[in-house]
This record gives sequence, structure tokens and C-alpha cells, in this order.
Amino acid sequence: MSARRLIAPLTRLTHELPATGVLQPSARWTSALQTPAASSPMRRLPSHVPRCRHFSSSAAAAGMPDVTIFQYEVCPYCCGLKALLDHNKMPYTAIEVNPLTKDEIKKHPLIDQSPDKKYRKVPIALVNSEQVNDSKNIIDRLADLRGSASPTLKSLDKCSEEEKADIDWAYDKLVILFPPNIYRTLSESYEAFEYMSKSASTWTAWQKLVLRTTGSLFMWLVSPKLKKKYNITDERQELLDAIADWMKRVSDKGGKFRGGESPNMADLIIYGQLSAMRDMTTLKVLQDSNAEFKAWYARCREAVGPSQRRS
Repeated sequence: MSARRLIAPLTRLTHELPATGVLQPSARWTSALQTPAASSPMRRLPSHVPRCRHFSSSAAAAGMPDVTIFQYEVCPYCCGLKALLDHNKMPYTAIEVNPLTKDEIKKHPLIDQSPDKKYRKVPIALVNSEQVNDSKNIIDRLADLRGSASPTLKSLDKCSEEEKADIDWAYDKLVILFPPNIYRTLSESYEAFEYMSKSASTWTAWQKLVLRTTGSLFMWLVSPKLKKKYNITDERQELLDAIADWMKRVSDKGGKFRGGESPNMADLIIYGQLSAMRDMTTLKVLQDSNAEFKAWYARCREAVGPSQRRS
């Protein structure tokens, strides 16, 4: 039996495929991977769902909000958000979401589960226990809480026109080129799902195996549809051209970054989005093909500094 025939039922049952290329399967495909709920009538968080760690007193004393991010490790929107938090030394907890079952979201007591409000895309954040959906909304919420204390974490509507245009370009143009590149061959698709083998200690070995093998095969088969959807002809060349476009914008400022001698929010978000591919062939190709980009990426990595993730 061909691989395409094996995966056909999964294709039919898929509800939605966002720009990040993460599959959103129906309940019929998730039931086998779910852990039975506890029999207690009280609403308790199942043992297999990670808890948020306690907010540190030092962070609270510094006026930092308590932030928990529900994420996929290789989601560019999640990684762009985390780059801002890391650069601004803002601690956060990250909970890896199972892309098949979404149990970490569905069964968390602080996530709204009402039918008219339920939201399943990542990132979702709990900011001081308040649910905030979508990376741009999360950035705005954190900026409102921190105010002028974080110059590179401000509400998007307070960015300059140039900076806002760069961020919009990253969301609307750059990121949609990622999936056709990282899933362009079966081997690259399998490589892209390698993080599944290392993520979420609460997942069983069986869950990790199913997620990696099924996910990589499915996304490889779906990649041509993504190209057609976004009118992409040559995914690799178009991504190389986009990086060249970005580096021209950086060089036009005459400094090390788009923000000049120090990174602005566009630098940090775009670096973060690209860092989602840090262990993949695609990023290596970009760095090998553009020395200026490789140097800018290294400068951004140094400027962002160590991860502020608490878990």
C-alpha cells in the first residue's frame, strides 16, 4: 500500500492547516493517544498535563508578570515571542502542547473551555492567570504590564511605521515560506519533527513515535498544497530572496541591526521566528548562502542572551 493511501484518512479528517503547517486533527484521531480522565467528580488537572511552576519571588519583586506559554517548540510565532521575553529578561514557563490531542490546552483549568470561546492555536499565554490568545495580543498585553521598563517590548501600535511594517512583513510574508521549505522532502520533514523525540517528558514513547512518524509523513504530503495556497513556485529561492530583502533593510540602517547599533522589536521577532528552524537543514542553507545574514543571526543570538524559560 502506498504512503499516500495510508495517510489519506488523516488528510480527510484534518480540520485546519494554518500557515505554520501544524496539523489540527479531529477527535477521531486523538482518542487513541489520550490519557483517561480521573474518575473523581472534582475538576482536577490530569497527572499527564504539566503544571505551571510557581512564580519566583525575585521575578515578582522586579515587577515581572507571571507568564506561562502553551507552545510548539518549532512554532515560529512562539519562538518570536520567546525571543522578546529572553531579551527582556522576563521569566516564563513553557508547556509543550501535543499537536494531536491538545490535552495540555483542553484540560488546563485556567484555559477557557466554553464552546463559544475555546481556542486551540498556539501560542496561548496565561499572563497573571489571564488567558491571552495569539502572539501579537500576548506581546501587547505584556507591553501594557511592563510599560517603559522594556524598551524592546512595546505595544505594536506604538512601534514606528517602519518597525511595524517590518513586523507585518515577517508575519505575512516570511513565516509562510517556512513550511514548504522544512517539509519539502521526506527526510527534511522527519528532521523538522525531531523535536518530538525530546519534548514533553509527560508524553509516552509511543506518543512521541506516532507524532514524529505520522506528522512528518503527513506534512511532506501536504507541502505541495501549501505552496499552491500561497502561490509559491520555488520555495527555497523565495526564502533566500526574502532573507536577502531583510538583509538589505538591515544594511540600509548602516548598523549591526535593523534597529541600528542595537536590535529593535523587528530584529528580535524575526530572529526568533528563524530560530524555530535552528536544528534544520533550511536554516543552514540560509546561513551558508548569505554571510551577512549568518553574521546578523549570530549578533541577534548574542543580544537575545540565555533563555529565561523556567521549565
